[in-house]
Amino acid sequence: MKKSLLLLIAVMPAMVTGCLIYAYGVNVPFWDQWDCPGVVLLKAHEGTLGFGDLLAQHNESRMLFPKIIFLLLAKLTGWNIRYETLLTFMGACLVSLNIYILLKHTTTVAFHTRVFLLFLLNLLIFSPMQYMNFLWGMELVNFIPIISITTCLAIVYSNMGDAAKFILFSILATISTYSFANGLLCWIIMLPLLAIKTWKQRYDVKRLFLMGITISVFLLNVLIYFFDYAKPDHHPSFLAALLSPLKTALAFLTFMGAPLGEKEQIPSVIFGVILIGLFSAVCVHLFKMFRKGISIDLFLPWLALGIYSLLSGLMVSVGRMDFGVLASRYITFSAYLSVALIVIFVMFAASNGTIISRIRKHYRKTSVIIGATLLLILLLNYGSGAKRLARASWQWRYAKACLSFINVMNDGQCIKKSLYPIPELVRERANALEHAGFLGVKLMADPSLGKNQSFAENSKLEKYGVFESLTDDGHGFLVASGWAVLPEQKRAADAVILAYENAGGDEIAFAVAEVGERRESGNATVKRAYKRSGWKKQFPKGSLPENAGPITAWAFNTDTYEAFRLKGAF
Repeated sequence: MKKSLLLLIAVMPAMVTGCLIYAYGVNVPFWDQWDCPGVVLLKAHEGTLGFGDLLAQHNESRMLFPKIIFLLLAKLTGWNIRYETLLTFMGACLVSLNIYILLKHTTTVAFHTRVFLLFLLNLLIFSPMQYMNFLWGMELVNFIPIISITTCLAIVYSNMGDAAKFILFSILATISTYSFANGLLCWIIMLPLLAIKTWKQRYDVKRLFLMGITISVFLLNVLIYFFDYAKPDHHPSFLAALLSPLKTALAFLTFMGAPLGEKEQIPSVIFGVILIGLFSAVCVHLFKMFRKGISIDLFLPWLALGIYSLLSGLMVSVGRMDFGVLASRYITFSAYLSVALIVIFVMFAASNGTIISRIRKHYRKTSVIIGATLLLILLLNYGSGAKRLARASWQWRYAKACLSFINVMNDGQCIKKSLYPIPELVRERANALEHAGFLGVKLMADPSLGKNQSFAENSKLEKYGVFESLTDDGHGFLVASGWAVLPEQKRAADAVILAYENAGGDEIAFAVAEVGERRESGNATVKRAYKRSGWKKQFPKGSLPENAGPITAWAFNTDTYEAFRLKGAF
């Protein structure tokens, strides 16, 4: 009973993150999804999908296996993005399971210590600071390399035979390679470790044969991957990173410290310096242990995880420096340096002959303070990430509202800001996907709010919010603003639809406003739960017909596709 309770506590971060994904996930294709798997789904529906389409380059990656997964899942669910986010969460759970298996194989600490350690690591593995990965359906691709590496580590440290280890490793490394750009790291990191773990003193023809076949598979992977490879034109050049070493180094430090720095640059740089300094010291100390004849075998999987994060950081810093190394999706790459260091220092403390083991005899209180500080940092980051995930969900809901009205209004800025930089492409693919049965978003066919039976009007009360002002900025634009809520759902409105009254008395939708501006806490009409219910929309005067009547605003619910009139009109 006690063990079960401890394990329940250890998986609590996973449970909380799972609840957050369920509560805040939104079924809408976002940004790159219109290309991958959007194009794949359309070609599959048309019967023109070929292997070349599955292997085709997407940015720097060849997402062969994710495309197959997304295609199969879309056929089962009608391309419900929430199932993709569920799959991503399950991937994180698999990483956590592999980490626990490694803890059992490589550490000698007591059960309660191992469980507490798993709790700390799960705060990183399931950190909501990587909210983009948990809300954006296609971001399963970011988890596949670390899933492959941790699974390989669990296999390498298992009692399987050498042949099984080499075969499973080759399969997992190939899946990793053809899932995301840093997937090749699985080969680079794990192949040497596999060679070390299967090494035998005597001459072994079978092992040499297995190693030769595995290396051949690796070379074949590289050859196919880079055949006809083209660097994306819109991505920074590698030369630019080399010519700006200080900028590149700063980006690298920021990337590595982001999991502990709450995605703020200065704290992230500080933590990056600390983490890289500690990892360097660990490597030096382990090398000294090795030279003294002390086995470091049990430390190797954790070194592998740290190296994975460092090499991923170098790839991002050099290849995507100008795209923002603090993007939340990159925490899935950088978090494992912290994971590795936490475990290694606990192993040091539990081992004889290490620096930490000698220090612990005299400074137990210091160890407790360090552990408590680390726990506090991780909990604060987790809490901050939960808030960021909730706020990011508004962006997805706004995107869904923009997509819903894409056929009946010409609000290109709404599409560019929330969905994709080319509105015409989104409109074309959205309609094609809807026709194919692969779009889980209802596309409105009528811009008239008054004629759509799913819309309800409430213009007398402030129940759903207030249309507070409409001003002329003097440069050909009007600026509308106010606040809007969904009281039944106890949240701010997902979006605000602006409409004008036509000659027939119908309310014609013409623009979508994003909700999320902070309201003054002193405003008695705005409850605490609605403190980010403010909205503002700038639109050209030319977007209104000459005979347009009063402009009204409507709170929009993207779950039910209902809109509710706000108080006020201009």
